Amino acid sequence: FVDINLVTTVSMMIESLLLGYFDTSKAENKSEQCKQQIPQVFAFSLVWGISGNVIETHWEAFDEFAREELSDSVSLPPGGQLYDYYVDAELDFKTWDSIVKPFEYHSDVPYFQLLVPTLDTTRYSWLLNVLLKTKRPVMFCGESGTAKTVTVFASFRSAFQSQSFHPYPYP
Repeated sequence: FVDINLVTTVSMMIESLLLGYFDTSKAENKSEQCKQQIPQVFAFSLVWGISGNVIETHWEAFDEFAREELSDSVSLPPGGQLYDYYVDAELDFKTWDSIVKPFEYHSDVPYFQLLVPTLDTTRYSWLLNVLLKTKRPVMFCGESGTAKTVTVFASFRSAFQSQSFHPYPYP
């Protein structure tokens, strides 16, 4: 990886989280609270921006490294790994499993388009949506059969239904 690409990815994640936080519909005077939460936003963005593409078997090693480097300046969640947490709308750490939705079967959805919500599909859908809202590029990599395509299609379907996604027309 090129170092500048990693810095750019972390910066885009920070920007996306903060723009979501200061969404104009809820942008009451939040500057003071935001200043206090910046370290959590940075820690989350660092973990996912630098090591989001790391194979899960290596997450523990990166978690130990990140906790060691960040522990003096960031109030990190005490349990689990940093990969087990996201930064919610108030910029606080919350566990991913708190937002995993129950599976709802829809008979009109073809079998290969079904998305069974899991911890992983929730993580990746959330990250995809946060970045796409600020028009940032996203690329999912991984082994075959890990729900990459279904996750992207489900996110797009949801965005189109809520009319929050407006693709650029091709020239």
